[in-house]
Amino acid sequence: MTNTTNLNISLVAQNQAQKEVTVNEALSVIDAILNRGAIDRGLNTPPGSPVEGDLYIVGAAPTGACRSLPRKNASV
Repeated sequence: MTNTTNLNISLVAQNQAQKEVTVNEALSVIDAILNRGAIDRGLNTPPGSPVEGDLYIVGAAPTGACRSLPRKNASV
């Protein structure tokens, strides 16, 4: 799958099944990035009580639910 250069948003491929999944994920990324600033930067453990819409920037050595997201944006 091809992604955009700057925000790494997944692009819809020709003849792709379930295009709505790719488009919805891309819109969620755009919403998270453009909506407001991150609550915390470099967070390696999942936040204790996040609220829907919160944005965190995961650190370099994440643990728990953040383990697969090093240096990525994590939106609740």
